[in-house]
Amino acid sequence: MNVELDNNSAYITGAINGTIILAGEGGIELSNGSVKVRVENSKGCVLFLAEPEINNSVCVHRHCERVITKHIVKGKIFARVLVNDTNSSDGMVFINGSINCLTFKHRVRVEVNGSGEGKSVVIDISNRVLRINDTNRLKVFVDGKEINIGNYTDVLNETGIMPKYAIINGSNGIIVIVYLPHFSIHTIDIYAESYENHSTIPGFEAVFVVLSIIVAVILKRKKNY
Repeated sequence: MNVELDNNSAYITGAINGTIILAGEGGIELSNGSVKVRVENSKGCVLFLAEPEINNSVCVHRHCERVITKHIVKGKIFARVLVNDTNSSDGMVFINGSINCLTFKHRVRVEVNGSGEGKSVVIDISNRVLRINDTNRLKVFVDGKEINIGNYTDVLNETGIMPKYAIINGSNGIIVIVYLPHFSIHTIDIYAESYENHSTIPGFEAVFVVLSIIVAVILKRKKNY
């Protein structure tokens, strides 16, 4: 087993590759071939993230993964969601709160409920869920309002009052990082195509069809008279 220490994280390679993360006060040290983690307060937590198989991850560059890990350690990331297949996702919440994920045609919705200020949500989306040929056509909305894009390191370090997002391309999908200036109940919608082709209002398409039928019936009656 090989271990590389970096502040409050330890990168392990061997029979199992992964990362030990200390989110909170304390320290990590290597002693006699063992990794020891010291947590100094009740709010701290220790995570072990096994490195996923290439076919089961979006597979971004290792440097990007390490940047994300460092921001988990700093307490800048609220949660990470892995959307590997339609109606199948795994969520890891690093700070008190909850997260839920729903998938639709051309869209992924993440529902966040938490507290705190200035943190990001990291969303891994497999190309089995959203097939994205051009990330410029991707649209991200928070609570029904489209938000601006930025560089992923800037978004992870963002402290402003407006939500922002960033995209990291992988060989099997993308990572979308969404910065939220304050936490309560929020909805994040990620569209694979332009917003004009979709509606964030549930049932909008059905309502439009019903209205079209009503208008057609009225016009037909007028012709009969």
